[in-house]
Amino acid sequence: MEQKIRLNEETVPQLPGPDLMFRVAGTPDPGWFWNSGRTSIEDINGLLSLVGKSFTDFPRALDFGCGCGRILLHLQSVAEMIELHGVDIDADAIGWARQHVPWASFAVNQGLPPLDFPDEYFDLIFNHSVFSHLDERYQDAWLVELERITKPGGVLVLSVLGEHPFAELEKTWHDVNADPTPLRETLRTEGFLYIKDDSWANGPFPDFYHTAFHAPWYIFERWGSIFDIKAYVVRGDLDFQDQLLLRRRNQRVGRVAPLPNPASQLTLAQERVASLEVALNESRQRIAALELALDEASQRVTALQSALTRSDEEVGQWRSAAERSAGDLEKVLASRSWRLTAPLRKVMAHFRFQG
Repeated sequence: MEQKIRLNEETVPQLPGPDLMFRVAGTPDPGWFWNSGRTSIEDINGLLSLVGKSFTDFPRALDFGCGCGRILLHLQSVAEMIELHGVDIDADAIGWARQHVPWASFAVNQGLPPLDFPDEYFDLIFNHSVFSHLDERYQDAWLVELERITKPGGVLVLSVLGEHPFAELEKTWHDVNADPTPLRETLRTEGFLYIKDDSWANGPFPDFYHTAFHAPWYIFERWGSIFDIKAYVVRGDLDFQDQLLLRRRNQRVGRVAPLPNPASQLTLAQERVASLEVALNESRQRIAALELALDEASQRVTALQSALTRSDEEVGQWRSAAERSAGDLEKVLASRSWRLTAPLRKVMAHFRFQG
């Protein structure tokens, strides 16, 4: 019968031994191992909710770098609705997961691609703290491989070490009177920092497994060349690592674009400045022409207003003259002589008509 333990008044399944937990979590504490797995699922679901999705909306999912199943241990009910897979370089961890997490399929992968999956196989790929341990050559190779095995429109949830973990590292260095300034400068200028002489040196993992930090602009510049970046959440993964929501494009890219070298970036910036100066001068000329046209239009409006004023005066004069003429006519028609000569006017009109 499977052994169970109790953590925080909660009954949990059998957990891996301290060594395997340490390799995955950096601590042999079973409470942290179990609770952090549940928190990771909440973090991933929270990010997926930004695009209106959850775990169960993806028919086939891969935990890339699953270790001994820290996250997959919590997905037994999800596995009743979707197909779950896990891969890791740690054969011992995969061996334990195969025995204790039967609702998922597991495989051991090598340090570099490929994975033993067909093209466009997964709807969802998620991980915790894989790219936080790889140099750029390994990082780029795995980004291309993850693109290969993700379906068009598929989603990836990945994590990186960002500003918060780096600030923690700086504090550690200051505490031992070491100067982290060169590291900070590298991260600032290059967007990526790989530290080989770290706490993982001479540890249980291969020599390529160390510590990597990423600046957000680097992620958008380089990772954005192969995936659509739908969200970047600072400290979105266990309130420590930054978390990314990526979408696989319909057309496969197959490579991660390099950063432009500084010299070419400077040349490009200078060309842009020169182009902007030309555009600015053209805009100034257009503004001057518009101002001249506006002055001319204002003068025309003023002239039209003057002409309209004169016309109003002339109309007033004509109206006054017409009113005077009408008054004179009324006086004539009302006069005694006009009435006495009315018969004569009729006779004269008759002769004009007959003639």
